[in-house]
Order: sequence, then C-alpha cells, then structure tokens
Amino acid sequence: MDEVGQLFQEEEYFVQELLMSGRAMKAAIAPLRPLLAAAGAVPAGVVMEGTVKGDLHDIGKNLVVSMLEGSGFKVIYLGADVTPAKFVDAFRTHKPQVLCLFALLTVTMLAMKSTIEAITAAGFNLINPVQCSAAGMDPQMLKDRYRGRLVFWGGGVDTQETLPFGTPGDVRRQVLERCEIFSPGGGFVFNAIHNVQAMTPTENVVAMIEALREFNGGG
Repeated sequence: MDEVGQLFQEEEYFVQELLMSGRAMKAAIAPLRPLLAAAGAVPAGVVMEGTVKGDLHDIGKNLVVSMLEGSGFKVIYLGADVTPAKFVDAFRTHKPQVLCLFALLTVTMLAMKSTIEAITAAGFNLINPVQCSAAGMDPQMLKDRYRGRLVFWGGGVDTQETLPFGTPGDVRRQVLERCEIFSPGGGFVFNAIHNVQAMTPTENVVAMIEALREFNGGG
C-alpha cells in the first residue's frame, strides 16, 4: 500500500487503482485475521467513521475504509445521517483513536458543530480541521469556540490554493497566521490541510517550513 500511495502521488495511479488496491489488500488480509488474532496481534489502531445528522454523503468513504483496512486499521463505519448521541455512544463503546466526520451539504454544518460539541464533552480532545475553507470551519471561529478544550492538528496552510498557487510570501503569511490562531490555549500540531499537490513550487514548500521554524523561534 505504501507503493500504491507513492504511485498515486506521482499521478501514475488514480482513484480507481487506489480502490482496487485497497480491496485487494483487504481480501488478502482476511484469511490471515484468525491467525493474527490467535497469535495475539492487534490492529494498528481503531478508526470510527460516520456522516453527520442530516447528510447522506459517503463519497470517498469506500476509498478511506479500503486504504485504512489495507494498512492494518480496524474501521468502524456508523453509516450516514448519524446523530451526535450515536457518535458519542459508539465512541464510548469502541474507544477509537481516530474519529472521521463526513459532511458535504452546507446545511449540515450545524450538525457538524453539534457533533463536535458532543464528542468533546465525551472526552475527545484533538481535532484535525481539514477543510478550513468549508462553511463553519473558519480557523479563528474554531479556536474561539474550543480554546483550551481541543488540540488542533492540521489546517496549517491551504494546499488547494495558497501552497500550490500563491507566492512564498503568501505561504509565509498564512502559516504564521494559522500558527498564531491555533497554538495558544490547547496546542497545535502543525500539518497542511491536505497532501501537497503535484507541481507545487519547491520554493513554496521551503517557505512553509521556514515560516514554521520562524514561528518556533528557529529562523
């Protein structure tokens, strides 16, 4: 699966190849699971996924599940139109290390908010705000709402616009701004919003790294 991921990054493989590879890996692992269980092997981790209340979006879900299962993770999929209470009950039952919340419709952003509130109250303490450009996911708003309650992971620079198409100065400004927003009162694990796109200028990647060093007092 590492090789498949590399080929996808190099644009030699596309989504259909990822799906087929994930399914092939899942099928290959299936006969081994009883043997692994008997030998005391444990999953690499537990990932729980679901689409928030009011949304039926599951585009990409099969890809995510296949890739995770092919990499040795146990995946628990709760389905679509999942209430905050169901997320909390499942969270307490399965104790996942990672929880993925899916949403597509703008009108379900309020459901995303109520779900995050519910799982935070239940003990989840780290969030990856992947889609900072999405409705209801503004960095400053997220920080103001969850300051001191959540560690933020990701969202350090926009990999759809700023990093691939901006100038090094644009990248520096956004990285410093995001670090200023997310770091105080709870902590921040720096990461980009998505994978770095092919053909992103090298000088922009360098600007991202140097801006992070500057924020941390190393540049």
